[in-house]
Amino acid sequence: SLGGDPGRIRVVIYEVSADSWGIGGEPVSSRPPIP
Repeated sequence: SLGGDPGRIRVVIYEVSADSWGIGGEPVSSRPPIP
């Protein structure tokens, strides 16, 4: 997945998990809000 800052570790982990399932893209609405 592309996009998001390196500081957003949880989002990065979520994207990696999503990509590993072959989703390839993550809807913003499903992402946890990270300040």
